[in-house]
Amino acid sequence: MKYKFVCGIFCLFILTNCGFKLVQDDYNFSIVNVNATGDKNISYLLKNRLNFGSKEKANQLEIEIFSEKLKTIKEKNIANQITKYEIKIVSRIEYKTLPNGDLNDFTVSKFGDFSVTSEHLNTLNNEKKLVEVLINDVVEEILLNLSIKLNDS
Repeated sequence: MKYKFVCGIFCLFILTNCGFKLVQDDYNFSIVNVNATGDKNISYLLKNRLNFGSKEKANQLEIEIFSEKLKTIKEKNIANQITKYEIKIVSRIEYKTLPNGDLNDFTVSKFGDFSVTSEHLNTLNNEKKLVEVLINDVVEEILLNLSIKLNDS
C-alpha cells in the first residue's frame, strides 16, 4: 500500500514537471494589409488566416498574394478510372515593409493527394479537407519565410 502511494506521488511529480510549454507564434512583424488574388476560395482562406490580430511592431508589412490550385490526375486503375488526384497550391507572395518601402517576393508551393471514392460527395469532402491542410501549411510557410527574411535584414 505504501509502495503504491509513493509510486503514485513520484509519477505525479514526473508527469507534471515535464517542461512542456505552449509555443507562441510571436513574430517580429505585423501585417497591415493583405491583398489576395487568384483562386477565390484559396485567396479568401489565406487572407483570413494571415489577418490575425496585429499589434504595433517595428516591421509593418503589406502583403500581396497570388495563388492558384492545380488539380491533376495521379493514378488510374486498370479500367482507366481515376483513383487518385493530386492538388498543388502555388502562392507567390510580394511583401513591402512600410517604413522604408522595400519590395521583396518569394514563392511557396505545397502538394498532396486524395482518393476518389464511390460517392461523389465523399470525394469532394476529401478534396476540401486536403485543401484546408495545404492552406494551413502554406500560411505556416509564409509566416516562417517572412520571419526569416525580416531577421536577415
